Amino acid sequence: MPGVQDGGGVQLFGCIFTMIKTYSNPGVVHKTFVLGVLLKAINAILQMAGGGLFLLASPERLHHWMTALTLHGFVLDPDGFLVRTLLDFRDYCTTEGQIFLAVYLLSHGGMKIIVIAALLCGKRWAYPAMGLLLILFIIYQVYRYSYTHSQWLIWLTILDLALLLLTWLEYRHVRQDPSW
Repeated sequence: MPGVQDGGGVQLFGCIFTMIKTYSNPGVVHKTFVLGVLLKAINAILQMAGGGLFLLASPERLHHWMTALTLHGFVLDPDGFLVRTLLDFRDYCTTEGQIFLAVYLLSHGGMKIIVIAALLCGKRWAYPAMGLLLILFIIYQVYRYSYTHSQWLIWLTILDLALLLLTWLEYRHVRQDPSW
């Protein structure tokens, strides 16, 4: 990729701006791809923060926080989607469930951060890696949906399918672009 050096001196933010500015055809697909990747990066950072929180907080503390978060919403709309989701989540926060969530969020977020950083820094291997990672997440999400019937998993899977398509389109273009 033009303007991106191999080595430790290039910062991730520099990679992001270089990818946006030096691309030979900054069309809608590329802009949507970059936006999708940046949103996935924010999601990965939040997942890692949540995983750390689950690792450090006791189940009792999490139960207390979830109860406090839903108290106001319960008064306004006791059957609301957000209230029901948080209360179901609160009830899931056993020690085993909490450890599972911590490991899942930390590993899921960590893998995404590594691949996204490589994508934004112009590493060609990251496109197939991102595709494979998204396919594995989609398969797992569909599997989990068969047990939980969670609406969140449907939306997450749709977003991952869209990003998978954008990653494939972007990779096709990158492979054909001689400046890469």
